[in-house]
Amino acid sequence: MKTCLFGYCLENSEIEWPLLTSCRQYRTWLSTRFCTAEERPARSARLRDIEDFESFYGQAIDLARSMGSKGDFLVEPHVGFLPSAPSLSAYIVWKDDDHGSTFIVSSVEMTWLNGVALSQMAA
Repeated sequence: MKTCLFGYCLENSEIEWPLLTSCRQYRTWLSTRFCTAEERPARSARLRDIEDFESFYGQAIDLARSMGSKGDFLVEPHVGFLPSAPSLSAYIVWKDDDHGSTFIVSSVEMTWLNGVALSQMAA
């Protein structure tokens, strides 16, 4: 499922994400929830969560590559969540190994970052 995404590139930023979860850890959490679900409807919903996240992750990487990311991570991708109606929306952030560029991709526009390099992928 294609989603409208907003991508941001921050050059030479020294930001760390101690309160965010790595995408690897988030995938493990999603998989554990799927495996421990006892009812078929719950398993189906949790499988959709995994599929939705993987689709979002792939689209985020594609958008960042169109903005100059080489896909070589200095700091592995992390996931965070922003409030948006009616629930939360994920964003992914990572630091490239090129010159330390930080990429942030979200399905919610982060207006406070509009002063930095911005790219948008339409649905």
